Amino acid sequence: DRLSALHSCLQQEAEKIRKWKNATEVEMKEKDKKLQSSEQVIDSQKKFVTELRIDNENLSSKLQDELSNQRELQKKIQGTLELSSALNQHVCHVENTVERGKEEREELYLLHREQDLKYKNLLEKLESLELHWTEKQGTLEENVMEE
Repeated sequence: DRLSALHSCLQQEAEKIRKWKNATEVEMKEKDKKLQSSEQVIDSQKKFVTELRIDNENLSSKLQDELSNQRELQKKIQGTLELSSALNQHVCHVENTVERGKEEREELYLLHREQDLKYKNLLEKLESLELHWTEKQGTLEENVMEE
């Protein structure tokens, strides 16, 4: 009897151990699946981080190129502004020179007209003197012949 009770008790304990073993195996399999899934997620995340790092490096390189291009463009813009300013100053200078030229031309025209009038007056006086001289010469010649 005692042996039977002991045997029965051993069978119960063996059954408990089998159940525990099965439960532990199932739990181990589930944990293995979770571990494999986690490892896949980790691998996937590593790939994603690597891709992001490469993208970041590419974008950083593009940004540096754009900043360099922007600096070059700023230099060109500044040079164009300076050239435009110099050109505007030159245009102002040329406009002032042209205006002075017009004023001087007008002054020269007026001086020319004045000189022309003086010349005509002198010419008229000369012609008058020549006429007067001719008359006097004629009178003198008559006087000389009469004598």
